[in-house]
Amino acid sequence: MNYKKIGTFICSLRKEKNLTQKELADKLNITNKAISKWERGISCPDISLLIPLSDILDVTTNEILNGEREEISDINEDIDRKVKKTLTYMVNISSEKSKKYLNYIFLGISFSLIISIIICLICDYVLYNSFSWSLVVCASCILSWLIILSIFKSKKNRFKSVIISITLSIIPYLFTLSIILENNLIFSLGSIFAILGIVYIWILYYLYIKMKHKKFKITGIAFLLLIPLSFSINRIANYFLGPDPFEIFNVILNTFSAIIIALICFKISRKRNED
Repeated sequence: MNYKKIGTFICSLRKEKNLTQKELADKLNITNKAISKWERGISCPDISLLIPLSDILDVTTNEILNGEREEISDINEDIDRKVKKTLTYMVNISSEKSKKYLNYIFLGISFSLIISIIICLICDYVLYNSFSWSLVVCASCILSWLIILSIFKSKKNRFKSVIISITLSIIPYLFTLSIILENNLIFSLGSIFAILGIVYIWILYYLYIKMKHKKFKITGIAFLLLIPLSFSINRIANYFLGPDPFEIFNVILNTFSAIIIALICFKISRKRNED
């Protein structure tokens, strides 16, 4: 397979369609760097992308693989249909195998967590004739399992599923801990921190959706958003726990560091033409 020939062919087809590398990448839900590598002959499209790529560029999958146009004929159309069927079958088989392996891994992790809970409960009861610290372990294992469940069982957006899982489970988890440890501060203060953190994560997720291929720009914005988040956490902690003599120093240091890192990220973003 001639990567260089395929890349040159894809480049010419893209230009015929008046598409930029970024626009073609967005249609295929990949990065523009991947398109650039194809066109430079460094790599070739993944097998799962051949069909959507051929549809976008209005060519057959066979033409992409050969790196040149072919004469239109019934034979070539029949070959292309067979190639598409074969590719679809291979992608489906690969997907099914991946799902099977993921299910095995998920079952293994779930079994390990159950064993851990049982061992901790037994040790706690044998040593102290009651359940104390083991309940904290149980609650933590359940929280971990819920997050892991969202990772392995999500069909589309795993990252969003994890955020939803954390959003729905973190407050009940803190409430459970406060009851087990008999410390209301864990729930009252922890819930406020958790809500601030969740809001911050959702904002970053929204930015990622809107600016998917502008990673350094998003990173810069994330560091700038840390400034009000850090300030809010410090003020709330002072209210519940008392004043911190190093608060002003910490705020100045955190703010200065966040701004410097954000500016570096924005500069890299501009150099890489992420805008």
